Amino acid sequence: MPHKKKINFLFVFLFAIIFILGLINLKKITNFFSVIHKKTTAYIFYITDTFASFKYVYLTKKSINDLNRRVLFLETENKLLKTENEKLQQLLKIKEEIKIKKIKCYARVIGANNDGFVYYYLIDKGRKDGIEEGDGVIADGFVLGRIVNVYDGTAKIQLLTDVKSSISIKNERSKVTGILSGNGYNECIINYVPKEEDIKEGDIIVTSNLSKSFPEGIKVGIIKEVDKKAEGLSMNIKVKPFVNIFSVDLVAIISK
Repeated sequence: MPHKKKINFLFVFLFAIIFILGLINLKKITNFFSVIHKKTTAYIFYITDTFASFKYVYLTKKSINDLNRRVLFLETENKLLKTENEKLQQLLKIKEEIKIKKIKCYARVIGANNDGFVYYYLIDKGRKDGIEEGDGVIADGFVLGRIVNVYDGTAKIQLLTDVKSSISIKNERSKVTGILSGNGYNECIINYVPKEEDIKEGDIIVTSNLSKSFPEGIKVGIIKEVDKKAEGLSMNIKVKPFVNIFSVDLVAIISK
């Protein structure tokens, strides 16, 4: 019997030792996994936050770019509207400034010749708008040319710089008259002015009362060169038009 008690005691003792060792190992194991869990969790949160930050930066940058594009679009649109308004205001003042009796209509340039230097424009108004051959055309308040062909919904403008163009003009200062013809590119010349007449560089040229397409007094250009040593009885006179024929988009059509 005593022997049996010893065996039981030994068994209990061993079990206690195993249990204590187990608790120790279990605590170590628990601590080990707890550390791993914390580090893993922190790492996961770090990665998640990093991706969230990247996404935020990307979306923010995209929003800024979209906003910049929108601002640029609005600024461009505003400039175009401002320019358009200024041109319309200028055209509306033409009638009062140069005493035009009747402006038939306003039109937009929709085409031009494509075989070298520009010498005619096509506009988006025509016969149905009351336009007729010979009507004068103004751009930015200055002489641009005259209507030479009319169709139902469009019309062709012969520019004052076309070599086939001829407009009756006068010197605003000295009142000397002549015929203005095109000289190609963006230049004109005045024909049939005797050498003894009072013509100087810098003089302003306007339409005369003999013009069939324009009322008197519309500005045409400025004299940039006078050559009185040319052959013949007439001097050579070069004129730079006030209107820039390469940047016209809105015009006014004037009655004959």
